[in-house]
Amino acid sequence: ELSISISVSNCQIQENVDIASVYQIFSDEVLGSGQFGIVYGGKHRKSGRDVAIKVIDKMRFPTKQESQLRNEVAILQNLHHPGIVNLECMFETPERVFVVMEKLHGDMLEMILSSEKSKLPERITKFLVTQILVALRHLHFKNIVHCDLKPENVLLASAEPFPQVKLCDFGFARIIGEKSFRRSVVGTPAYLAPEVLRSKGYNRSLDMWSVGVI
Repeated sequence: ELSISISVSNCQIQENVDIASVYQIFSDEVLGSGQFGIVYGGKHRKSGRDVAIKVIDKMRFPTKQESQLRNEVAILQNLHHPGIVNLECMFETPERVFVVMEKLHGDMLEMILSSEKSKLPERITKFLVTQILVALRHLHFKNIVHCDLKPENVLLASAEPFPQVKLCDFGFARIIGEKSFRRSVVGTPAYLAPEVLRSKGYNRSLDMWSVGVI
């Protein structure tokens, strides 16, 4: 199966590259699943590095979702920070899209908050929120606003008591200058600032409101 590989780090497009020649996909290691695709464990054949590979069925993938995916790739290609999930590359065939990301060994923050032990100790809460803010500072320095911060989009790199936080899912992210405003409503209503819901325009402070809700 021929594919096109988009290298996110340098934006070079390599034609006729089969993902199987670069990465091994473990079909029996399902890390997650959604309406449009499944995330499998995988390995970079040359280096042996563990990765997570999201396999998306284009036949079931709405145009709007595809647009968000391409927006995410465009945003992440210029982001390299410990607090932001690393997107390695993307392969595309006529039937599928393969998104290769770093593999994390912790849960989503949402899974922890919705579990029986949903109340985190104050020290851990402070640690996690501080890391989210550090990652946001990096984003905002580059004029990038996440626009959809919520527990599901905060990943934990490990199961350690004080893990590295990784922000993910940049499908709604926008480029917004320091003194600029946007009006289009994006994100998840429960975590949106009032000015967004009222269509009064918003800026980087949108992300700060979402952190407060989290």
